[in-house]
Amino acid sequence: MVILNRQGLAELTSDGKIVAGTGVDLAETLIGMAIRAGSPKPDIIAVGAFSQTLLRAKTIAVLSWFSVKMRQKGSPKREF
Repeated sequence: MVILNRQGLAELTSDGKIVAGTGVDLAETLIGMAIRAGSPKPDIIAVGAFSQTLLRAKTIAVLSWFSVKMRQKGSPKREF
């Protein structure tokens, strides 16, 4: 048995490590967003504004099912 988010389950399913179709939703979670200290608060009230905020960001960190992936524009992806 594994307990992961959908992305992690999909990766393990495609790797043949778990049986397709056996995933069950256990919970719904909210996702948060944070900015560096001193940065202006971004306008993310509408989908378009949120998309533009992401496109203008110099750095974005995304939690994967087993690691944090951090990417700065123009540089290779780093995993922590």
